[in-house]
Amino acid sequence: MELRKQMKLEQVSKQVARPHTPTLCRKSVEMAMQRSKGTFLQRVAKGALRKEHEAVRRKAQAHDPECTFKPQINETSRRMPGRSAVEMSRGDSLRKETKARLMKLRMEQEELQELTFAPELNGDKGVEGR
Repeated sequence: MELRKQMKLEQVSKQVARPHTPTLCRKSVEMAMQRSKGTFLQRVAKGALRKEHEAVRRKAQAHDPECTFKPQINETSRRMPGRSAVEMSRGDSLRKETKARLMKLRMEQEELQELTFAPELNGDKGVEGR
């Protein structure tokens, strides 16, 4: 019984084992090295440096003497989250569709108001229905 279990384990391990070990060509190794962004600390330092450059760039833009327009935004609008161009575009298209539907409904209602069909009923009392 024990021998059978041992043989079964060996058989399963042979099936699961992967005999092929892939190798990378020289070009693939070069590409992997180029893609490498460095160690964790190097990436953190690079990110901090990028943020610092961004802050300096924003500060330079903020003090541009040619840019004098400062819009007056009410407090409610200031607290609202900004929207991306895609969100604004989607909102505009939805608003346009809604407006078109409303116009279509109004036109249909105006047409229905013009239709004033009123059938004339026979007033003869001598005529009986079936």
